[in-house]
Amino acid sequence: MCGGFAIRWPPALTGTSRTRTASSIGSPWIQTAISVVNTDPAESVRSLKAKPGKDIWLFGGGELFRTLLEAGLVDTVEPAVVPVLLGAGIPMLPSPTSRTKLSLSGHRLYPKSGIVLLEYAVDRSP
Repeated sequence: MCGGFAIRWPPALTGTSRTRTASSIGSPWIQTAISVVNTDPAESVRSLKAKPGKDIWLFGGGELFRTLLEAGLVDTVEPAVVPVLLGAGIPMLPSPTSRTKLSLSGHRLYPKSGIVLLEYAVDRSP
């Protein structure tokens, strides 16, 4: 799931419980503060949402994102625009994906890097 790159957790998440999905338990990046989920990710997130706590952050691939979005378990989407032009790339949501409306709820500009973080709420209105 890691795809060969390191995961750096934001400082705000230090000391909190983290849950990752993985296809194999023996991955070298697993730490003791991370729970490995190799069952139904939607059911795992439903269980987490039923517990007291704050936000659940998803760090994973597009297929996991699509699964949770289609299950109605994603409330906020925060894509970042990085000022680099690529000739190809991996889509945020792999096909087939149903259309999801989003409402802009905020944004942040990081002037030194030129990165813009966009904050959207998932619009569940019909």
